Amino acid sequence: MSGLSKGSKGVGRVFAGTKFIAEVQYDFGWYRHYDEDGIPEPPSPNLDVTDPPRIQGERLTLHMNDGCKLDFSVSAQGYCTVEREPYL
Repeated sequence: MSGLSKGSKGVGRVFAGTKFIAEVQYDFGWYRHYDEDGIPEPPSPNLDVTDPPRIQGERLTLHMNDGCKLDFSVSAQGYCTVEREPYL
C-alpha cells in the first residue's frame, strides 16, 4: 500500500548551474509506502517531467512554481532521479 503525502505540479524552469535549459511540465510528490503490517516506511520522492532535457550525468535544478528548487538527474531512458530534497 502507498499514498501521496505531499506534492507539487505545474510548469517549471530547468537550469544546469546558472544556464537556463528548458521550461517543462512536472509532477513531484513524496510517496509513503507501508509494509505488510501497515507500518509506514520513510517517504520516497518521485519526479515526473514531461519531455525531460536529455543531459546525462549532470545535476539539473528544477525551479518549481511554488518557489522551491529541486536537484535531479536524467537517465539515458529519460527517467528523473531526485538528487536532493526540495529547498528554497
